Amino acid sequence: MDSVRFGRLPIQGAAGPPGAAPRPRRRGWRCLACAGLATLTALPAGAVQVEGRLTTLAQSRERYEQGSDGKDLDLYQFGTLNAYDLLGRRRLSLHLDGFGVVDLRGQPREEDRDAELTSAFLQWQDRGRGLFLRAGRQYVRVGVTSDRLDGVYGDYLSPFHVGLQAFGGKPVNSDVSGDSGDYQWGSRLYLRYPRFEVGVSAMEMRDDDQVGFVQVGGDGWFQVADTIAVSGHGYYDRVNQEWYDFQGLVTWDVSSKLVVSADGRRVIPNLFLSHTSIFGSEIFSTGEQREYGARADYRANRHLSLAAYARYYDYSEGDQDQWTGGAEARYRWGAILENLVGAAYDFQEDLWTGRLFGRFTHRLPRVTNYPDVRDLFGSFDLIYDSYDQEIFPGDGRDYSYAAILTGGVDVGDHWQLTLGLDYGSRPDYRDTKTVPLDDGEVTVPLTRNSGLGYRNDLDVTVKLVYNIF
Repeated sequence: MDSVRFGRLPIQGAAGPPGAAPRPRRRGWRCLACAGLATLTALPAGAVQVEGRLTTLAQSRERYEQGSDGKDLDLYQFGTLNAYDLLGRRRLSLHLDGFGVVDLRGQPREEDRDAELTSAFLQWQDRGRGLFLRAGRQYVRVGVTSDRLDGVYGDYLSPFHVGLQAFGGKPVNSDVSGDSGDYQWGSRLYLRYPRFEVGVSAMEMRDDDQVGFVQVGGDGWFQVADTIAVSGHGYYDRVNQEWYDFQGLVTWDVSSKLVVSADGRRVIPNLFLSHTSIFGSEIFSTGEQREYGARADYRANRHLSLAAYARYYDYSEGDQDQWTGGAEARYRWGAILENLVGAAYDFQEDLWTGRLFGRFTHRLPRVTNYPDVRDLFGSFDLIYDSYDQEIFPGDGRDYSYAAILTGGVDVGDHWQLTLGLDYGSRPDYRDTKTVPLDDGEVTVPLTRNSGLGYRNDLDVTVKLVYNIF
């Protein structure tokens, strides 16, 4: 199972029981992709402005999560394509984005999707009339809703500063069973002025004609003074009759150099819709979680910046309450401040950590006589952590490190080839222990308090990028 992180709490993702049959692959993305490409090819030459990027990524890495079976050797393909001025209309555009992944070892990928069209929509935007429309696969963020849908979305802002957002469609990742009969709709009514915006929203999702989620809420943003901004939201689940998400943020620009912020949040994770990503599985968690934090950022000059922060986490499940915090200093230099060195000191529960880090980059223009080879570039990242106790007690280690070397070349106006080498210490969660329960026993990974070990390992990444413009 993949280990994912929800806030500060590690949660084991659910990939299904061992030996379970892979989920049926959804093939709708292929139809959508073909339809989008057919639309582009049918348009007259020169009538469309096209830009985009194709990225091929080959990655070899050792996986140390519980239940992993050794080294991954994956080939990823990411693609983004944007076409503007469709049919000679400046306001009409088409947007496509997707990925594909192949396990070069030939192993099945039961827990992850092997390909998906993440977005594919037509867009109409008329700024003069305050009208914005989308149709297709898209990510919708409307008040209580934050989800990917196959459907329609509209936003209209009237001359009287009153606006309406509305959407409807089928959730792309609606539940863990892969059921395709779900649908979802909602809206948000808002009032917008230069110094504030307030809104109320509602959403309903149905699963096989049964109510799955009915959520309502309010949100707002206020520029209280020239230097003080306040924002927040509160969302209520009508099915469970519970407020499941409260969040507030205050930001104060004390001076041109000093910014102070404070925030708080209360959530009930199992009332959120969970999603599947290319790198992980669905996130499952129950119980109330609260967190409060404050941060101060001071920019002494163009090169030197300082920060201090503190955060408190309160979990209703288990003994998970904890304070975290620390301070950090960064110094940047270079033509675009691309190089940096820094130091930080953090604490979490009973663990104190000192960190040194740096990044150094360099670019060599026109180093060969080949006209297509434009620039050679490289970077080196180094991170070293020292702990006040053995972070890997299974190996008697109280430090960890990572060194990342990246080199690449720009070829012509469109191509870029990059090689990345990442060497460092990885906690090995494949080491497990058996914990007795009332009705049996369960196998769990070792932790820092129960003999967790580490492995030094090298991850290799090759990336080829083709820019379309």
